[in-house]
Amino acid sequence: MDASDFERLSLERVKELLDKQGSAIGLVDPDEYHKWKKELPNCVSKSSLVEFMENPLRFKMNLDAGIEKKSAGFKLGSAVDAAVLTPDVFARKYFYESKEVQICANGKPHAGGHQSKEQKARWDERAARGDVFLELEELKLVNDMANSMTEHLQKLGLKVGETCLTQVAMFVRVEAVNGVMLPVPLTVCGCLDILPLEDPVLLDAKVTSRGVTEAGINAAMADYSYGVQAAMYADLFQVCTGEPEARRFVFLFAETIFPHQTRLAWVPATLMIAYRTHYQVGLEQYSRCVATGEWGGLQLPDMDFNPPRWELQKLNVHF
Repeated sequence: MDASDFERLSLERVKELLDKQGSAIGLVDPDEYHKWKKELPNCVSKSSLVEFMENPLRFKMNLDAGIEKKSAGFKLGSAVDAAVLTPDVFARKYFYESKEVQICANGKPHAGGHQSKEQKARWDERAARGDVFLELEELKLVNDMANSMTEHLQKLGLKVGETCLTQVAMFVRVEAVNGVMLPVPLTVCGCLDILPLEDPVLLDAKVTSRGVTEAGINAAMADYSYGVQAAMYADLFQVCTGEPEARRFVFLFAETIFPHQTRLAWVPATLMIAYRTHYQVGLEQYSRCVATGEWGGLQLPDMDFNPPRWELQKLNVHF
């Protein structure tokens, strides 16, 4: 596989390829990619599918209201991704400036430490463009984590722009799942962080506040449905490239706490099969909701209280 196999995409090119061959793959600006998802018909990403499967009605109401669900670590994770994968984007989008205090008419700094009007206007203008201000502590953390992650990638023989590509977007028009036609076709998409050009694997970078112990990574993988992402991305890549088999998938985790250790976490083949079935069921349900317009009601079915194990232990109840 060669870097020349992957063109730089535009929204118009994605639409053209989807109409022509049902799939598109290529390099993207991550900010543009997220905008395109709103322009493609019935577009489903890993994050939107997981949110839908958790609660279809809440997902639909947020979608209609234009509310995007973002985790507490979204800002940090996005900044580290940009610093490692697209340094040009990081330099353009993320910024830090020491605060300029407003000077009063008497020539003295404002007693309350109010920011100068000129600097505030400048920051507001950048924010309107989608740029992100980082506090000095945040900037140091991003740089430290990015350095740790870059060092790990280099030990794997991966150097951005030379032995691997970054931010590879994939789009596939899905009309059937396991031979069963969907009520409404979906556009399934994903943006792969790192594509090694020599090794047949797919790699995605993650930051975690839980540390990189086995227990910490296993909990993060489960809580954020990273297994769904692995299976979906592997399938998207296989369809887009026509490779005979789905590639192995691995995550590179970096911890947010000092000393920012890193660790690879591979997704076993047996789990890939299970997560593939899981997300395919989600696609079928999503298509059905789009077709019928029924996303569930506010009143859910009755249930019986089933205490968690720790509560049963407290009560000394055994089953």
